Amino acid sequence: GQHLLGAALIGMLLMVLADWVGRQLIFPYEIPAGLVASLIGGAYFMWGLRRL
Repeated sequence: GQHLLGAALIGMLLMVLADWVGRQLIFPYEIPAGLVASLIGGAYFMWGLRRL
C-alpha cells in the first residue's frame, strides 16, 4: 500500500514538473509534457543502470 501511494505521488510530481519545464524552457512555445517526462525518466533510468 505504501509503495503504491509513493509511486503515485512521485509520478504525479514528475508530470507536473515536466509540464512546467515544458512551458518555461522555450517560453513562447511549449514542449509536450510526455517528451519532457521521458527525458527526465530516461536520464534517471540511465543513472540507475550506472549504479549497478
